[in-house]
Amino acid sequence: MKLVMNMLVLVGLAIALIGIGVDFLLPRASPGFGLPQLLLVGAGLALALAAALLRHDDHRRRLFVALKGKIFTASVITLLTLLALEIVLTVFGMPTYFPLELPDTEFQIISWKTCDENGCRLNYEAITAACAAGELSGRTCIVNRQGYPNSKDFVLREEYDERFRIVAVGDSFTQGSTADVGKSFVEYLDAALPATEIWNLGIGGTGTVHGLQAYTEYAPSFRPRLSILGFTMNDFRDNQQLNFPGIQLRDSEGNIHFPRYPQKDRWGNPIHLTQEFVLSYAAVGYMPPMSDLEALVGSTRLGTLALRILDRIASIISDRPFEGQAEITRRYLSQLRDAALALDSSFLVLLIPRLEDIEDPGQEFAHSIKLMEELGIHYLYPISLLTTDDYVPAPDRHWNNSGHQKVGALLRACIETLIDGGNLGECEYVVMP
Repeated sequence: MKLVMNMLVLVGLAIALIGIGVDFLLPRASPGFGLPQLLLVGAGLALALAAALLRHDDHRRRLFVALKGKIFTASVITLLTLLALEIVLTVFGMPTYFPLELPDTEFQIISWKTCDENGCRLNYEAITAACAAGELSGRTCIVNRQGYPNSKDFVLREEYDERFRIVAVGDSFTQGSTADVGKSFVEYLDAALPATEIWNLGIGGTGTVHGLQAYTEYAPSFRPRLSILGFTMNDFRDNQQLNFPGIQLRDSEGNIHFPRYPQKDRWGNPIHLTQEFVLSYAAVGYMPPMSDLEALVGSTRLGTLALRILDRIASIISDRPFEGQAEITRRYLSQLRDAALALDSSFLVLLIPRLEDIEDPGQEFAHSIKLMEELGIHYLYPISLLTTDDYVPAPDRHWNNSGHQKVGALLRACIETLIDGGNLGECEYVVMP
């Protein structure tokens, strides 16, 4: 027995040392002690201390005598108490974390978007058919055969060599979401600068990583004089997701659903879930569980309380995952900057503030400015020009026509400066790092 306790002391100390040195053992770990590390160190020290005390025969004897006959009673009382609590919570109608039973609902999978190593694109054939059937209308129906939000196909002509060429990459803001047809900032530029050629590679629901992939695919052929990245604050999050699934579901009543695919668990660790598993929960509007064990725990009321507590703890230490998001975003920004420089193209980042950033810029907006300055990237900073009236009300929060027109006018003046032989530093609202 003493040998066993000695081994447990060593195991406990080893666990504590692993907790202390995890930053050095894991190359991607963030520096500093977080709650999981503290719990690991505490558990290791507790195990080592308990084992050290139980090495002595008299300590073990007193413990066994004290516990003899009480373990069974304590176990029964604990189980009955937990059962009673579960019944009380059920009577009061407390919902479970996950549905108790998944309904047998028929869904049709619609692929209006496809993603691969060259970025994300719209499915031209599927969208054209949906628009013809009246399922889609307006801006959504503006798509070329390459799958991008342009009214004309990407065709290179000899006369383009004499034109000022522009490539825009980004997400739904760059694509023109919620603006009327012809009113997005890219369409504004296309109409206001007839001597230029503009290619819009913006796709909603994507991040900087998509911009890098699409730019690498098309820009060498387009040879742009100016490259514009529309950078939104959710890029930090979206950049952790290399290939957005792009799947929609249509239920038996014709309603369209957009299932969310968790890429990481609540602690920021990557997870891999099958499409069938995700869609079964998306049918009832739930994020899927991270594992079968979590699904079992989340089907009880007490387990739901435990999962809610874990969610709260994860949100308190959520600044640690952001450090990883920021580092990934830095890498994509630097690669996109270098790709533009390799093509002798001026590179400009359009910083797109969220609705809430207009009155109180958040952590992501402040960090995006820091990244631009550290990477030596020129950025357009229109936050003082925009007002809350330039946004579609919540929950959408994209620019309306006026927001797009204001930004389009700024970019137009800047592009005219470049055409006349100037540089980005001479443009109004453009900040030189």
